[in-house]
Amino acid sequence: MRNILVLLIAISVSLLLSVYLKEQSIAIFLTIIGMWLASLGIKEGSKSKVFWGGFLVSISISYLLYWIMKTKWQITGVIFICGIIVTLFILNSMKMEKNKN
Repeated sequence: MRNILVLLIAISVSLLLSVYLKEQSIAIFLTIIGMWLASLGIKEGSKSKVFWGGFLVSISISYLLYWIMKTKWQITGVIFICGIIVTLFILNSMKMEKNKN
């Protein structure tokens, strides 16, 4: 039930924002879904959910910064790579946490 609620909230927020921000509404939708996937993966201990959630958040945040702030593509690429690195650090800490127990 909670999963459906998160999906409905993400869809409604992106639909409301699509009136004003046409290109960015998809990125905002992917950010919400990515954050939800990452938090669900951390709670369940699922590394694939954490990775794909981090990937979605990284790509959507870099896309938003590219279109909103009109940054160069190199800066956007660096932000995307940093997001993937943070995701890999989280996955590594999950692995170390599992080894301690």
